[in-house]
Amino acid sequence: MRPAPCGMADRPLRSLTRTRAPLFSQMGYDGFMFGRLDYQDKRHRLDRREMEMIWQGSESIGPKGNIFTHALYNTYSAPSGFCFDILCGEAPLVDDEQSPEYNIKDKITEFIGYVKGQAEYYTSNNIIITMGGDFTYQDASYYFKSLDKLLRYVNKRQESVYAFYSTPSCYLKAVNAQNLNYTVKTDDFFPYCSDNHACWTGYFTSRPTTKYFERLAFRFSQVAKQLDTQINSQTDLAPIKEAVGIMQHHDAITGTEKQHVAYDYARIVFSAINETHNVTEEALK
Repeated sequence: MRPAPCGMADRPLRSLTRTRAPLFSQMGYDGFMFGRLDYQDKRHRLDRREMEMIWQGSESIGPKGNIFTHALYNTYSAPSGFCFDILCGEAPLVDDEQSPEYNIKDKITEFIGYVKGQAEYYTSNNIIITMGGDFTYQDASYYFKSLDKLLRYVNKRQESVYAFYSTPSCYLKAVNAQNLNYTVKTDDFFPYCSDNHACWTGYFTSRPTTKYFERLAFRFSQVAKQLDTQINSQTDLAPIKEAVGIMQHHDAITGTEKQHVAYDYARIVFSAINETHNVTEEALK
């Protein structure tokens, strides 16, 4: 792992449809990373060392529609044992040799082993180690202090691993400079299954009542906003706007939320509609 100057900004994405490739390529992106691919596809790519690829999303526009693509090793989460947020519940890095909890030597050995193990599945020797997670960004100070300590002691070993803070842009620049060969992918990453009994499909049909309720709320919000411009009421339309907005969350309108969360979404929408009736009633009167 070697440092490199950064180029233009690139964002790590969870992208599955092949149309992403030509769209982002023509928008000027050098590449992108995503975390979710079918568990069988991932296993196959790990075995064949094909976690990086050139994604050809459109035959008609040729190479200008191609983009370098990187499938992340651990979705977008920290390695096990190295999540340093307050909710992680993992042991801190203790470098005080007088402390009975001293563990820095073993933890650094463990981390270097993890990096070398991950490197076995990638073509480039520039390896991305993701940190954080869905709910583990709540104590930045502790997290970064721990990462500072981790990087310092890893590099102090002077082994074949050099660790540093980086960005997708820096990674892409370093990989591009190596001028390596990669396989070409021409199709989607759909469907996506996280295990044999969990396929993330059916987004357009799951929870049809919730989808219908959201559509009613959106239509009602449009009516309320237009009527409000006619009578200039003092009714706050924020609740209905916020309710319609929150229903666009990727775990709301898709129907992938848990049942008690679905109930709460319905409560929010129902309450917002009721609060907004004043506008329509006043306008119609």
